[in-house]
Amino acid sequence: MSGFWISTPHSQEPRIVLVRWRAWEVQVPSYDAPTWHLVGYIEDEHAAKISSAVAFVHIDTEEVTTKTGRTYALKGPSSIDADAAHLWDSWRKQHGAVVLREVTTDILDGRQPVAVNLLHPPG
Repeated sequence: MSGFWISTPHSQEPRIVLVRWRAWEVQVPSYDAPTWHLVGYIEDEHAAKISSAVAFVHIDTEEVTTKTGRTYALKGPSSIDADAAHLWDSWRKQHGAVVLREVTTDILDGRQPVAVNLLHPPG
């Protein structure tokens, strides 16, 4: 897999179902605090996916909403997908992200990420 593509805007695809997913907390140099991201596979599209920063975990519906407003439905147990793992490795390198910890269990338990203002102000 080489490069990245622009994701469909959340207004056109507001809800995505992820299978074989995991969640990670990372520190990206241009963000002012660590962020959580889902990494998984979209069966309907036969494609791996990395979410934008997680904003809220809906434990009652097993869904996650990201900073962009997109909702991810988490289907089935968490696990590793080879395509998603490859995409995750590439994404981390491209963004200079440092993995701080896995937060899959946090999401399953309904814990919430720390609210952050993602980008530093210019200047």
